[in-house]
Amino acid sequence: MTINNKILLVLFAFISIFSANISAQVEPIEKGMKAINENVIKAQMGFLASDWTEGREVGERGEFLAGDYIASMLQLFGVKPFGDEGSYFQNFVLLKITEGNGNKTGASTTQIPVRNVLGIIEGKNPEQYIVLGAHYDHFGMKDGYIWNGADDNASGTVGIMTIAKAIAETGEKPDKSIIFALWTAEEVGLLGSSHYLDNLSYPLSRIKLNLNLDMISRYVADDKPKSVTMTYTDTHHPMFKDITAANLSKYGIDLEVDYQPSDNPPGDSDHKSFIAKGIPVIRFKPGHREEFHTPLDKLSTINWDIMEKIIKISFANIWNLANSEW
Repeated sequence: MTINNKILLVLFAFISIFSANISAQVEPIEKGMKAINENVIKAQMGFLASDWTEGREVGERGEFLAGDYIASMLQLFGVKPFGDEGSYFQNFVLLKITEGNGNKTGASTTQIPVRNVLGIIEGKNPEQYIVLGAHYDHFGMKDGYIWNGADDNASGTVGIMTIAKAIAETGEKPDKSIIFALWTAEEVGLLGSSHYLDNLSYPLSRIKLNLNLDMISRYVADDKPKSVTMTYTDTHHPMFKDITAANLSKYGIDLEVDYQPSDNPPGDSDHKSFIAKGIPVIRFKPGHREEFHTPLDKLSTINWDIMEKIIKISFANIWNLANSEW
């Protein structure tokens, strides 16, 4: 071997060791951040809010298809099942009441099978849980239209799924266990999240926090592309604001946050089920737009940049909170 070849081999070895050291110095949270990008978000939204899922009406074929898709993605991202009998599903039944008409009298009831989708990334401490939730149901098909529910709430569902991917890609087990819960039946009365909390397989006291993502993909107004509201439980938890402000600055997440602390955070969504049980909550939301609860809530209306930013700040906050005592 010539001297020149020996020099090249030594140089190559040095570069390899140097590169490995640089890679090893990347913080777990930064690895997770890289997993959150527009392509990842669009790929999931492209199916969940498509015509294939038929508007995801509670108990209908489209919602079951969406549930299967969500479970498959959680499995792909390395999230373990946390539902019935080792599955990703918590099954239960709703009663649909149909009023009598014409020559019929009284009302009839029909049992409708429905399911929450549940997964878990187990932490070092099995006695403490953070529940990340979003409802995946919408209004189905009516008046000749498919109500795709892209913002409401394919966006929040994909947000939770993408946070699952990010946490898995940190390469580290968090201190607290993190439950990923995609709720059914929010649109008919927060029934999925209520059922979950009323039928826990573990003590309620283990739940330390709920993050609720509902409608995270539209500007509150076209001239306010950075504005977002953060509602959160302030009682004994004023650090939620401090953590958010620090993470926005540290990771360059360009949002203008209106902090709204409350001992009873507003909003008619699944975080209310947790508030009713005395569990602290955090929720990010830009605002309602004119397509809200209409068949015009489609993928073509999504503002991808604000959705990505909300997912990133949610992930950063949860990673911090899952790995600290408070």
